[in-house]
Amino acid sequence: MEELLCELRTVQTINALSHRCAENRDHESEWNNRVHTKVLELALGNDEVSVGFRSVTAARITSEFRPTHSPGLTTGKIVDYAMFLELSVPARDAILSLIAMSSESINHVSYEGLRTRPIAISIETKTESRTVEEAKVQLGVWVAAQVARIEALIQQVAVLKANKRGAEREARSETGRRGRQKSRGKGGRISQSQTQQPTPTPTIDAVSPDPTDLLSQIVFPLLDVQSESWSLFFGRVSISPDTTSSDIRKPASHIQIFHSIALGNTANTAQTYRLVKSLRVLRAWIDGDFRKWWDKILGVDKVEFEEGSD
Repeated sequence: MEELLCELRTVQTINALSHRCAENRDHESEWNNRVHTKVLELALGNDEVSVGFRSVTAARITSEFRPTHSPGLTTGKIVDYAMFLELSVPARDAILSLIAMSSESINHVSYEGLRTRPIAISIETKTESRTVEEAKVQLGVWVAAQVARIEALIQQVAVLKANKRGAEREARSETGRRGRQKSRGKGGRISQSQTQQPTPTPTIDAVSPDPTDLLSQIVFPLLDVQSESWSLFFGRVSISPDTTSSDIRKPASHIQIFHSIALGNTANTAQTYRLVKSLRVLRAWIDGDFRKWWDKILGVDKVEFEEGSD
């Protein structure tokens, strides 16, 4: 009961601060500090055991992953918050093998706190009203960069897997060669067909998969916040017949932005509870479907299944 009363008091505080910001026509940063951060803390908590959030107003899209079709829209701040996934130990180990350099990140932005934590949901806040199309453009640029990063990551994972398979084949060949040498020492012969050729080192061009297949299995939720009102957009990769190479166009995948679902607002108690519940549903999705999807990308889904069955 005390926990519910504490939550109610927090909701009432959020409502009061929301009214104050609206009446004073406060700047976006005031809304973020006084209202939006409190909403996220109430909905997600601060333990970050599986899901957390960060203010990313200082984050910029890494130049390597900036969408080539809209360079003029990527120089300034794109979003304000990012909800992230705290990975399992096997998944985190897999990521660290991919981003050996300290300047690299699993994400499309250079932000140390999110270096090994995949961004799941991005949140853009505004105080002035804007059209749905304007919101779609800005959020679309952000998710396009995110998809470009994941495309590159899928290729990296494919090369690592191919290298591992090649090393295993080499090890088996070496074991067989030594066995045949022992047989030859005892009077045996090695036929020409038994001679093993060196296994070539795989390259991205040789093993690169089509990332669209994996990317089309997930959606990228995007939250558009205008003062007290929160809306949900979805970015989704679709299989397009005219998809071009990522060397020419970033991202290579075709992305559609779907809008929009009202999640609630901070103008009154009932709507704030609705908003918090909506965010908690999204939190459960991150810890469920989104986690499983990342495990599949990193190739640790079977590892974790085996560990869980012990």
